[in-house]
Amino acid sequence: MAQPFVHAPLFRSFAKGEQARYKLDVTYQYTLRDGSSSTYRFWGPEPLGATDLLVLQGLVAVATGRLSMPGGVKQMLRDGRSQRAHLVLTEDAYTERTVAARFVLYGFALALGYSSPSGSTLERLRRSIERMSAVTVLAASPKFRGSFHLLSGYVEDSATGEVVVGLNPHLTGSVLARTGYLRVNFDEVRKLKTDAARLIHSRLHWINQGDSRVVGVSTLSEYVYCGAPASGSALSNRKATIHRAMQELDELGWGINRLDAAQYKIARPARKSTAQRSRTLAATGRTVNWSLAEQ
Repeated sequence: MAQPFVHAPLFRSFAKGEQARYKLDVTYQYTLRDGSSSTYRFWGPEPLGATDLLVLQGLVAVATGRLSMPGGVKQMLRDGRSQRAHLVLTEDAYTERTVAARFVLYGFALALGYSSPSGSTLERLRRSIERMSAVTVLAASPKFRGSFHLLSGYVEDSATGEVVVGLNPHLTGSVLARTGYLRVNFDEVRKLKTDAARLIHSRLHWINQGDSRVVGVSTLSEYVYCGAPASGSALSNRKATIHRAMQELDELGWGINRLDAAQYKIARPARKSTAQRSRTLAATGRTVNWSLAEQ
């Protein structure tokens, strides 16, 4: 996934019923190491929330997990070709490869961390996929110009009963790449319980593994609420929500040190050795990393 999918204020927390009242229109611009700039604009009929972030992370994790399966890459590319028309690829995006994630919806919900997903939970996940499939991304950088839908849509394979969801070229790059990408441990993602913790966890991956940084409460609040105004008791509630989210990260093994009322010192866990990762995979069979582009 390219940098904007990680660092843009694309996902935020909403009060119950609030999400459906707004539209998505986010522009994110950043400067590359050579001094040039890239601009991404995301727009759609509904804004994206923490559940959408979780589903997107899960889709990339499912596709990444297929890499180690016999014939997995060929299947993903074949499925990706079948979904290309739904991604509405233009300009440079039209020539890029695309893959698709294939899964059973109930199993996908279990992989996301839902212990006993109900029918309403499955419907919520389906709605999330459909919502993100309605989002158009316009990308302009020195090496890439084009547009595409975030996802292809919710398509069921009538022969197998599986769901097939096409990933846009930038997400495809994060799945197929071997180097130059950040990695988010999906075991951590599954253990998070609140919207605020999920949003903050994702946005804090600008901190290198094994490093620590001081981050203000105002910045953490921006990660969760994306600048939505608040005052009085609402502002106090937000600060309490941020504090609870930081406690969740602390329980994951992140180093969380509250320096004062306005800032935290946050340490991201060090990267495990290859031997440690292999032992974890053998013990659990569930560790999947979400690859995120650094370009």
